[in-house]
Amino acid sequence: MKIAIVYDCLFPNTVGGAERWYRSLAERLDDRHSVTYITRKQWGAEGPRTSFATIAVAPGGGLYTRTGRRRIWPPLRFGFGVFLHMLRHGRSYDAVHSASFPFFSLLGAALALRLTRARTRLVVDWWEAWTLEYWRSYLGPIGGRIGAAIQGLCIRLPDQSFTFSRLVEQRLRDRRPVAQVERLTGAYAGDGDSSQMQPSLEPGEPPLVVAAGRHIPEKRVPAIPPAIAVARGQVPELRCAILGDGPEAGATRALVQGLGLGQAVEMRGRV
Repeated sequence: MKIAIVYDCLFPNTVGGAERWYRSLAERLDDRHSVTYITRKQWGAEGPRTSFATIAVAPGGGLYTRTGRRRIWPPLRFGFGVFLHMLRHGRSYDAVHSASFPFFSLLGAALALRLTRARTRLVVDWWEAWTLEYWRSYLGPIGGRIGAAIQGLCIRLPDQSFTFSRLVEQRLRDRRPVAQVERLTGAYAGDGDSSQMQPSLEPGEPPLVVAAGRHIPEKRVPAIPPAIAVARGQVPELRCAILGDGPEAGATRALVQGLGLGQAVEMRGRV
């Protein structure tokens, strides 16, 4: 089969959970099929350094504002690049596997496949599905309605959808009862067979909590120090390591100091 994977980031040029997922997906599918990874340009003269075919349909650059929100222009350019690529080559793919967000690349791929009457199967991963209330809080009353409407349109496009949580699965089914949705049990991207891994329920000594992610409002990182302070009331030896960076890091650091957790909570920054 010929498979196109569509995502605007490529690991390790860009670091994140979804980036690892799509890199691993491309490598494993390419062992048995022909994979083309469609993304933005995130590399220099050395090239993308991938074992699978990699095509940049838009320039690279920063994706986020200082507050941690997605910029609008890069997804628009990427979506247009995906649209043009699929107009030219969409009929040659047996399947297009895309992230749902940013929506413009999914819209571009779906529109091009419809215009060319391609029989290509459109498969979409849904990492999130926001409510109208959350869209309003994120983009304001007008922008929020527009974002929610675009999301609603995108939910109706895939031939097959995958998600990673019961919450998102239910939201997709509520919005499109006939949707073909499969919930996966995880996004493990390491070596070996994750189905054979048996997690231990016994805490280490001393017990350690690890949090990793961008420090943006949606991640609720500043909620961690107060939670650790409460937990230490019952588990005095509990420790915590907070990884990552972002606009909320200063507030989290202030809470660590204000709660007297300097010896218990370590903020390691980006790793």
